[in-house]
Amino acid sequence: MEEEPGSSEMCFDPVLEKRLRSGTRKRATGKDRKDAAQNIMLIDEFGDQGDKKRSSDFLGFVITITDRKEEMEYIAQDVRGKKAEFKSRDATPEEKDWTVTRISRLRPETYGAYIDKRKKDYPKQWKGKDRTAAYRAMMKESIKNALEQTDKDDFLIVVDHNSALKDKGRMTVDEAAKEVAEETGKTLKRIIDYKEVNSLECDMMQTHDFVVGALRDNILDNNDRWIKKLGTKTKRLKRM
Repeated sequence: MEEEPGSSEMCFDPVLEKRLRSGTRKRATGKDRKDAAQNIMLIDEFGDQGDKKRSSDFLGFVITITDRKEEMEYIAQDVRGKKAEFKSRDATPEEKDWTVTRISRLRPETYGAYIDKRKKDYPKQWKGKDRTAAYRAMMKESIKNALEQTDKDDFLIVVDHNSALKDKGRMTVDEAAKEVAEETGKTLKRIIDYKEVNSLECDMMQTHDFVVGALRDNILDNNDRWIKKLGTKTKRLKRM
């Protein structure tokens, strides 16, 4: 009989389990620029850019840095089963714990940067109803926050598509990274390429959603269980 999702004996790929325990991994190689990247920087947000009564109290970006692409993909494939996508917000505590434990075994670097709209001390780039400006400011600060703390290099940046922002107004990851590089004095040699994806079609991003969910649960519910397991470095952005 097939195990129910969230049960204590939830089915897990034995091949992946062995690989995770052994710590072995295949490094990306090749002439293609994306294949040459040793590290993947996954970026996704929680909350929204609005400032109305029904808008979220928080807006933040969460970043995972890892060089273990295949294992990140396998985790999503296994946890969602036959579903097209399985979100952290829909998972039981047992399913979250199961997934976050597997992610933590890969020893990724995880970072979170967010603003609390209720405090009114968010970055000066925030412009109220200007959703694109808010997205731009948060994207820049989140990438900057991660780059200043990591000693890794050669990134392929992968960002989840934000359908709430119009294409002509949305800041591309390319633009955000260039602005960060100019402001911090860092060279763009650290960033090999950029890619915007739809999480429905990107297994790595589906796995990363559980890293995002870990920070969201900490901020909204004061539950630090999963960010502790991941070792997420969190920063609340204040007026600059």
